[in-house]
Amino acid sequence: MRLRIGYVVGLIFLTLLVPAKADAVHGGLPTAIPESDETNIEGNGNGETDALLDCYETFAGPQPDMAKIGPPKITKSAANGYVLRADFRDRETVDRLTCSGMGYSTQKNVAVAPLYPRDATVPDPGTAKALAGWRARRSADALKRATARRLSPPDATTAALLEGVWLMDRKPDKGPCLSNWYLETHIEFDFQKSGGRALIFEPYDLFTPVQLAGAEWNGNVLEVQGSDRGGGLVPFLRLRKVKEGQLEVLPPEGKTGPAVTMYRCGDPDRTVTAGLDPEHLGHFFPPTSLGGGLVPAIPGSSDADVCHGKAESSEWKFLQIEAYGPVHYWIFGMGFQNKHRFAFDFIRSIRSIDAHTIKLDVQEHLEKGDGWDVPESRGPSYTLTIIDTGPRLEIPELEASFVKCAPNASATMGMHRW
Repeated sequence: MRLRIGYVVGLIFLTLLVPAKADAVHGGLPTAIPESDETNIEGNGNGETDALLDCYETFAGPQPDMAKIGPPKITKSAANGYVLRADFRDRETVDRLTCSGMGYSTQKNVAVAPLYPRDATVPDPGTAKALAGWRARRSADALKRATARRLSPPDATTAALLEGVWLMDRKPDKGPCLSNWYLETHIEFDFQKSGGRALIFEPYDLFTPVQLAGAEWNGNVLEVQGSDRGGGLVPFLRLRKVKEGQLEVLPPEGKTGPAVTMYRCGDPDRTVTAGLDPEHLGHFFPPTSLGGGLVPAIPGSSDADVCHGKAESSEWKFLQIEAYGPVHYWIFGMGFQNKHRFAFDFIRSIRSIDAHTIKLDVQEHLEKGDGWDVPESRGPSYTLTIIDTGPRLEIPELEASFVKCAPNASATMGMHRW
């Protein structure tokens, strides 16, 4: 996956977002075994070490309480920069988590000695200082987000300017983004159905939704504000209009760096949710940052434990439905015994049946052709029914029951880059 604008990465993915939960190996990572030139760190950490500790927190808990994983160890080298490693507890072998700026991996049975003694609860002095700095900066940042002034919603002219999809740092010389592959990052904006939402697409298959809180003009600069999952407010983008169909993405206020141009690459498709009340749509799919995954109920576990990621299950299931577009509308799912793959299948329409029921008309995405939505990529069609029974959402076609979690519950996080 590529993101061509470095300071936008820092702004979007290190302020609004937090690490994804997975047991997968991401490419380009340092090895689980430290290199010979890695050294312990000094000082109280920085933004890079904070990102690594965010990754570690996914496995260890917010304190971290060291329940499932041992203390972290952060090192630095010329080749890999900062790297965090930690060993899972109560294992007969060394099973290791590795976090870096490229992502993270978990690896079993690493042929190396443990990072710390099995009963250790305190990291090395350098990592301990970085951990304390991370906690202090997180508290200060939470206060800043909670007390920030909410910007006003954009006026109709501004909303119309942004709505649709934009291509970063490249002119769409082949045609619209939906029917042609551009490997540069896309950002699309919706205001009509969600009240304010951006969907960041890193081809071929990584989407990060961001709930928008407001957008105001400051002279010729449009300040766009985002909302994190806890309701905190943070700067998202600073934009300046160059000409029709062309905007500059400016560095965050107080930062330096070249402006990056984004080009309009497609108009909104309003047919998917035509006639559907926004409040009714939001009842099923709250427009939160990091996406809103549907969380399957787990027999024998309370809904509260499921929502907070405390329930254990022998089967891993997940369903994410992107219903706001306004350009990419899709379903992604795993773990369901169903003839359809749910691999970014196209949502063609969402219909309201009654106050408690909606239907989704969907078409399989075949991952073929020279664009996202072209004739070669379109497969068989099918329908999913979503019924709100009160405590849960039911999808009869999947014989599945989904827990209704709060929008900021950790278990509901969808795909995103941390």
